Amino acid sequence: MPPLRDPKLRARIEKAFHQSRWSSNVVTWKEVGARDWVEQNLEGKTQRYLNQLIHQFIRDGGQINRKPERRQFDEDYFFDLVISVDGHPVYVEFVITDDDPDDPDDYPNVRIVSVHWADT
Repeated sequence: MPPLRDPKLRARIEKAFHQSRWSSNVVTWKEVGARDWVEQNLEGKTQRYLNQLIHQFIRDGGQINRKPERRQFDEDYFFDLVISVDGHPVYVEFVITDDDPDDPDDYPNVRIVSVHWADT
């Protein structure tokens, strides 16, 4: 999957995950395919905790991939990345909504749509 090469969009995504420390509606988690998987497979880990792991991953220069959406969803493309949770690779797929790139004080809303063990 091609990596995200737009530094402004990357910074906006990082800002959204950073903001999720204080606001629970900036990064939301789809119940089926994301929240349920975390509850069943990452005992004791919260969405907020994983948001901060993702924020740290992005801040540290971790690779975000961007791919055109070919499934029957409303978005034109989706993003994914692989973070480490207790030494295990975890795949995270997300989409961006309500993004106004011309507003420097705004940040996109991120919706986590899928989480599962990453193929190694």
